[in-house]
Amino acid sequence: MRINLSLSMCYLSLALLLTGCGMGTQDKASIDTVAEAGAPISGTLFGGRQAIVGASIYMYAADTTAYGHASDSLILPYSGGSFPSSEDGNGNYYVTTNANGGFSLAASEYSCTVGQQVYFYSIGGDTGAGANTAASLMAVLGTCGSGGTFTPYPGASTLTRVNMTEVSTVAAAYAMAGFAIDATDVSSSSTSLASTGLTNAFNNAASLFNVSSANGVAALTTTPNANGTVPNEEINSIADILAACINTSSGSSSACSALFSNAKSNGSSGTTPTETATAAINIAHNPGNAVTTLFNIIPSIGIPWEPTLAVAPNDFTVAVTYADTGFDNPQAIAIDASGNAWVTNSSNYTITELSPTGVVLSTPGVGYTTPDMSAPWGIAIDTAGNAWIADNGADLLIEIAPGDASYNEYSGSDLDGSPEGLAIDPYGNIWIAQNSNSAAEFSSTGTDLAATSGGTMSKAASVAVDTSGNIFVANDVNGSSSYGSVSKFNNGLTSNHSYGSTLHQKGSNFVAIDATGNFWTSNYNTSSITELSNTGVVVNSPGYYTGGGLHNPNGIAFDGSSHAWIANSTGSISEFTDSGVALTGGEGYAGGTSGNGLSGIESIAADGSGDIWVANDSAGNVTELIGAATPVVTPIVASLISPYSQAASKP
Repeated sequence: MRINLSLSMCYLSLALLLTGCGMGTQDKASIDTVAEAGAPISGTLFGGRQAIVGASIYMYAADTTAYGHASDSLILPYSGGSFPSSEDGNGNYYVTTNANGGFSLAASEYSCTVGQQVYFYSIGGDTGAGANTAASLMAVLGTCGSGGTFTPYPGASTLTRVNMTEVSTVAAAYAMAGFAIDATDVSSSSTSLASTGLTNAFNNAASLFNVSSANGVAALTTTPNANGTVPNEEINSIADILAACINTSSGSSSACSALFSNAKSNGSSGTTPTETATAAINIAHNPGNAVTTLFNIIPSIGIPWEPTLAVAPNDFTVAVTYADTGFDNPQAIAIDASGNAWVTNSSNYTITELSPTGVVLSTPGVGYTTPDMSAPWGIAIDTAGNAWIADNGADLLIEIAPGDASYNEYSGSDLDGSPEGLAIDPYGNIWIAQNSNSAAEFSSTGTDLAATSGGTMSKAASVAVDTSGNIFVANDVNGSSSYGSVSKFNNGLTSNHSYGSTLHQKGSNFVAIDATGNFWTSNYNTSSITELSNTGVVVNSPGYYTGGGLHNPNGIAFDGSSHAWIANSTGSISEFTDSGVALTGGEGYAGGTSGNGLSGIESIAADGSGDIWVANDSAGNVTELIGAATPVVTPIVASLISPYSQAASKP
């Protein structure tokens, strides 16, 4: 579940949030400084297969002043044209659909600033059953470009016509979920990282639905770049749930009442929506809530969007799975500042780089490699965008530059024990956990600085770093009969502590740090996770958590709400609050439906758009859960250096 950015539960920690959560509000009538006059654009509104007559159409841009702000209205006061704009009670302007559900905006009727992320929003209208004030749809237009034109994703044709349906609404709701409180309150901060995350999020909508397609076209089956499998039956099913409400005469109909009461802002609690677009956003925020009840809203006959799921799914997460012939036992995954995902392939000795929408940026089927690469394992991205890889087979530290894939290979006397996990500290130094019961430290220029093989270390598998530069190493030990632990070293390697032994830590192969500085380990053999304070104090008795679908857990990642996301090797994902409350049910999140590609998951990462990425070792692919989480700073090291300058040197 993703917590709404307007709530007091948002964290102000520099370690995780893009910039923090704004609590203010903004007049919805505000219009950004005009940079580009609009270009003509038209559209048609459909509820199911029926035109929606008399609906109010708004054009909004995501606000970039601060989180928690209202979207910016872009339609201007009427100055001529076939669809006169009108002003609502909040000072925003809209146009009204005609008898065919159509509308248009002339070049003089709206304006947007280059780079703004823009979407259409409708409210009200009549599909033939009667005027329904709860009927609401959305469609992402994408980035405002020169001349006030819109492109749904990089390289796409300029939009001139849009079809708004329940399917376009689901695509918009999930894509924008990381930045949306509701359908008219979508915003981010003004930082460059937030801007990148927002743009990438809006681009995701086009991976799920083509807004320029004719009425009758449902969710996409593959992404526009053709290497991503879209869960179209699930998206169509959610759209059919919305349609059951929209195609009634009132927001108090049985279908609308069932939808709204089971799609509150926090799932089973919080604010009850009054229109369908916000209900869709709430479902995206709480994909495990009341799934069967919501699914049963779909009528048995007259289903508008097909194909659909035959039975209720485990959850309503929207999981897009990306394939490339270059994937071969993908192990670890890391996200860079642009939102690109870097994946290590342990069996064919390559690295694959994907764009935020899954386009293969490395050579398709080949990836990046170096002469001596052999079983690349852990990976992390530095602030310059370089990827650092721990090579398990060759006892090497490898650096790959962004863009041109140039590389460096580094070795040293301290790198000699099957390196696995890797992390970068606030000073740019690289730390490697080695299965030979040691950890090695290298400088950002590849110099072998030091190593430690403290008595508490055994089968070191993963490493994490806090904002003070302390190093935490997960010790996998030797099989299910032995308890693992976490070893902590200060940045000078002058102190060594062991924490957590016997706290369910059998097979403790991954460690991660949350926003408060607490460290968490995944315990493979006991299907649990352990949380301890920075000094090893049990946070919540008995100090470990079970349930939530945990089953042979591997990697852990934290999102901007400090929620823990855990990759289960059996093919599911678990989510916990920072206090250890499971937000997932007994099966975790399974990507909405079977056949989603989740299998043998090793590593997990959150990105700046609120998406969750996993590397599926057994299936040989990568899956992205669209809009499942709260946006986070990427790469991870960027969240650690906030107390320091970029040029900080190790004391």
